[in-house]
Amino acid sequence: MMSSGAAIVQWGRCPQFVCGVLAASIFLAANLPGLTQAQETAKSLNAQLFFLQAAPAAQQVSVPPSPLQSGAAVSRKDPLNSAYPIPWDSIWAHQHQASQAGQTVTKRYLSAALLSPDGQTKVHSEIQLHLNPEMTDSYISSQLVISDPRGTVLQSIPSTFHLGDGPVKETAARQDGTLSILMPAAWSKDGQQLLARQFEAVFGSDVSSDYALVWNRRNQQARIVAPTPLSYDTAVLLGWSHSNPDQILFETSTLGESKTTTLAVSHDGTTIASPSDRPLPIGQRVTFPTPSQARR
Repeated sequence: MMSSGAAIVQWGRCPQFVCGVLAASIFLAANLPGLTQAQETAKSLNAQLFFLQAAPAAQQVSVPPSPLQSGAAVSRKDPLNSAYPIPWDSIWAHQHQASQAGQTVTKRYLSAALLSPDGQTKVHSEIQLHLNPEMTDSYISSQLVISDPRGTVLQSIPSTFHLGDGPVKETAARQDGTLSILMPAAWSKDGQQLLARQFEAVFGSDVSSDYALVWNRRNQQARIVAPTPLSYDTAVLLGWSHSNPDQILFETSTLGESKTTTLAVSHDGTTIASPSDRPLPIGQRVTFPTPSQARR
């Protein structure tokens, strides 16, 4: 049986951002190119998100859930046009409801589970929304839940917030005004490493970027990966490299510029340009966990 918490091992540096620019949302000014066929396939598989009502609390308002039933089509809109989208439309709908009602709204979402190549391990994300009338007081956190085929939870890995200048470092899981959302992306070819997208952003600004969280199945440890050096504002996780499956692909850009760069990052943080590379999706999405499994 694995431990209930994962040791977070980090390397690399996070992007240097242009801060202090307030906006109505955190949509990027950069015009990112269209998705490759592999990304579209991964995005289609990962786009279905299910709703669980959080426990009621004082001064909270219950928002009727969107009709997200099994197999239903949902919006693929994502602030970074990612192949592993977050439930962005619903987040903004609930934030608007909190602002209009003048009350806190809490919601929980579950992502689809990603099955390992050997079928013995699956992982899904739990996303917790805590939305206040003032958007800059809201926060969104998440965790990866790793389980066996029967649904027994083996390990949970909480998200932490890393955006800012300087080396990647672990900070508090909850920070007002921030989003830190984990989404399972793909298993490695040997099935021993899990790649997850960690989307991070600041409410009320244009500050947002992806990190990669890599979980090692053998030692049950996770680490955060980001491209270096800090020559970009935003990174978008693409997936495992097709040219070198041990590397992780990102697409980076600078706010206000349309040019993008594809970078491959190795396990030690070494980053190289890889303009002709493409992501290699591995793993199969399976049905959503039941509420009882998700709350263990």
